[in-house]
Amino acid sequence: MRLRVRTLALLGGVLVSLLLVACQAGQNGADALAFIRAGKLYRMQPDGSGLYQITPATVSGFAWSPDHHMLVARFAASTVAPASAYPNLVADAPAALGVVSLDGGNILPITPPAPLVSRSDAWWDAAGNRLFYREHLGNQIQWVISQSDQPNGIARKGLGASLTTVQAPDGGGIPTSAPAAAQVAWVTDGGVLVLGTPGGAAHVLATGALPQLANGAPARPLWQPGHSAILFAGGTPAQPTLLLTDLSGKTRQILQAPFDGYAWSPDGTHILVHTPGQWSIYATDGTSAMMWNDSAPGGIPWWSPDGRFVLVVAPTALTLAALATKTATVLATFPASAQAVALPVAAAVTGSPWRGDSRQFALVAAGGTWHDHTALATHSPPGTGLYIVSISALAHAPALVDWGAHQALSWTTPDPNTLWVTP
Repeated sequence: MRLRVRTLALLGGVLVSLLLVACQAGQNGADALAFIRAGKLYRMQPDGSGLYQITPATVSGFAWSPDHHMLVARFAASTVAPASAYPNLVADAPAALGVVSLDGGNILPITPPAPLVSRSDAWWDAAGNRLFYREHLGNQIQWVISQSDQPNGIARKGLGASLTTVQAPDGGGIPTSAPAAAQVAWVTDGGVLVLGTPGGAAHVLATGALPQLANGAPARPLWQPGHSAILFAGGTPAQPTLLLTDLSGKTRQILQAPFDGYAWSPDGTHILVHTPGQWSIYATDGTSAMMWNDSAPGGIPWWSPDGRFVLVVAPTALTLAALATKTATVLATFPASAQAVALPVAAAVTGSPWRGDSRQFALVAAGGTWHDHTALATHSPPGTGLYIVSISALAHAPALVDWGAHQALSWTTPDPNTLWVTP
């Protein structure tokens, strides 16, 4: 009897131990961030534990699914040189797209085999059911939408138009979609804002739209989160206007300024705008909510998931703007030679360094100086460090949790209408 009790107690202890292991930080996929290091895709917990290689194949770009359970990756034949500290900004190249679980295992091929076809990174619609990407075959360029759970292009549609009076999206423009991708909008080379269904009928929603901004970035239309309305640029590149139209074509002007980039806030109540030398946040009626000087040009911004902060990563500085207090703080500075990168044309950011609860964000840098005048920890040989920054502990330099040749980093995938497009 005593032996049986002891045996049951031992088994119970083993089960408890297994449960504890399963609940440890290294096993919590919901908190994991993912990154590419030397061509391999990894995930890791924010404290540096649980480092796990998701797939052995060479990866040049990726994006989390909105529910943080899957990733869509671009698999290439060779390792791509590091392109940027944060987004997956690698030019279109021969590659295949596939969806894989955060725990690895089998890869669901999204694109059919076609070794001569160059592809962009893919990004999810806000509902997490479909994937957008661009394909090149010779001089032919098309945008494609695929279901994320169907292999080899079975549920694949080109974003064309069935009406001869409108055009399909060209290679330079970037389409936008309703949350479930039932409707898709794009701007043609001729300045026509088109609304249609994937692979189906399309109609003209507005004319006089800008296909490109003054800095060379595509004037991408953006679906307003939580609303049935589309933000787009009109006017001229030298004197552009931000316009908001409902799906019937009723349009009103929000802002006229020399902007060269814009993005919705996560709740669709504010618009982040960049003008030469300045960042600004506006309400949808055109009222200014906040402005701050762009002291480090070339930055890429990300809204925090709760819409309270904007993080701007530039080649020489890291800045955090707080909407509630209307303050912007330079958190870190970097040597220009360590952060300078060459970005491809019309690259869409496909992920975010923000944790889903907005309490932390990830930073990749090849050294630098925190605003308390302490140096960011580094290792050798030369590489880049991955640091985790807590909003509640901004006074002191963050800890180094990984070191290597980081090519891409993403903690979450926000609504694509809140993400930036580089020139």
